[in-house]
Amino acid sequence: MNADSIKTIQKVLLAVNIFYMGRACKACCKYDAETAAVFAQIRDGFVARIGTAPGGAEIFVRSNDGEFEVCSPGRAPRPDLDIRFKNSDVARKFFSGQKSLAACFSQGLTMTGGDTSQLMTLSRFFDLVANYIMTKNFLRRNGRPLLKRNANVHKLRFVTLFGRL
Repeated sequence: MNADSIKTIQKVLLAVNIFYMGRACKACCKYDAETAAVFAQIRDGFVARIGTAPGGAEIFVRSNDGEFEVCSPGRAPRPDLDIRFKNSDVARKFFSGQKSLAACFSQGLTMTGGDTSQLMTLSRFFDLVANYIMTKNFLRRNGRPLLKRNANVHKLRFVTLFGRL
C-alpha cells in the first residue's frame, strides 16, 4: 500500500468514527444518568463544531432542551464553539476515546474559537462517553443486557479498535 491509500483509509475510518461517536453520545445521554446530567449543564441551543481543518471530517453537536443532537454540516446553525484538531491523527485519538479534549487543549493540539465557556463541560461529557465505550459498563445495566439498545456503542468500539492500526 502506498502513502495515499493509507491516508484515504485513515480519512474513512475517522469519518466512520465520528459518525458512531455521535450515535454513542446520544445513546449515553439516553441510558446513562451521569452522562445525561453533565450534558444537561450545557446551555440550551449551544452548538459546537468539532473536527479537523476546514473541509475535513467534522461533527456538529447541539443541546436541544437538554438532549444531545447531531446536526449535519449543511443544516447546522452557526456554531457557538469551534474546536479544530491540528491533524487527523489527533482527531482520531479524540473520537476513539484515546485522548481527552482537555488533554488535547492543554497540549496545544486544538484550536478553539467562539464561546469557550462550555469547553470544560463538553470535555467532561466526552470523557464520560469514552469511558462508557471503552469499559464494559455498557454491557449490563441493572442486571439487563444493553447489547441491543447500544448497538452504535459496539460499532464505535469495533471501529476504534481497527482505527488504531
